[in-house]
Amino acid sequence: RSSDLIDEAIEQVGGHGRFQVLLFLFTGAFWIVTAMQTMAMPFMHTTPELSCPDDGSTACDPKNICAAAQHDFVHPDTLAAEFDLACGRQWLLGLIGSVFFAGFMVGAGLIGLVSDRSGRKKSFYICVAMNILSGFGSSVAPGFWVYAFCRFFTGVAAGGLSLVTYVLCTEMFGLVARNWAGSLFNTSWAVGAMLICPMAYQLTSWRWLSFAATAPALFLCFFSPLIPESPRWLLLQHDEQAAAAVLCRVARINNKEWKNVVLIQPAMDTHKASLFELFRYSTVRKVTLIMAFIWFTTGFVYYGLTM
Repeated sequence: RSSDLIDEAIEQVGGHGRFQVLLFLFTGAFWIVTAMQTMAMPFMHTTPELSCPDDGSTACDPKNICAAAQHDFVHPDTLAAEFDLACGRQWLLGLIGSVFFAGFMVGAGLIGLVSDRSGRKKSFYICVAMNILSGFGSSVAPGFWVYAFCRFFTGVAAGGLSLVTYVLCTEMFGLVARNWAGSLFNTSWAVGAMLICPMAYQLTSWRWLSFAATAPALFLCFFSPLIPESPRWLLLQHDEQAAAAVLCRVARINNKEWKNVVLIQPAMDTHKASLFELFRYSTVRKVTLIMAFIWFTTGFVYYGLTM
């Protein structure tokens, strides 16, 4: 099988060497940025605190400020204050979160297909470009709907990066180290969630916080060309020469001897699988439904509490 063949080759060039550590840190750094952009929402979308205008007017009742013709915001640097998202417009703050996660859902599904058809590296580039453009676009948005538009595509990029960075990283590890590499990779999200807290404490302006959460991605993108395409995906595309070239590079960085084994892609079943394959067989259907329920409830509770 092709999976056995490429796993054997990866172990030969070093299944958990210097190359894998560098790749783990680099792809994990993008996951940290994604976490910061996501977990910045509770700080940027805070519930507005209102006060009566300090002009000596008696037309404003502090107990019912929304009924007054005018009101002031206690914190003028917030998103709600700049776009006047208070009283009857406060529901728009919650809408932004829904728009972001709608984009996340689209990105997780769409980028996964692009990754399988066009390669992990190309889909990674698409997500990084979208992440940077939409992230900086959010920080300079002139109006609410432009901001919501940018946040949608930030969500698309976040959903895509959550898949492609994980796959790019773990597919380069050998069988021995792949399990713990996949588990440790998720700690990148926790690091990003922790970093955004002191950043939000120092940057009280929502625009500067959005900018700061995106800026590391701009720095990291200059090193993106150093990431190789997954040799596993290359082999599945019958590009044995390119897969061998990637493995030679990994061997050189890991100081391993590459015996230049000829990679031969065995004949593959031409049957095209679809989403319905997950529900055709009882065992697979049961596992799919259980995993879907676990992920839904975990995400629902996690983001419900943190947002």
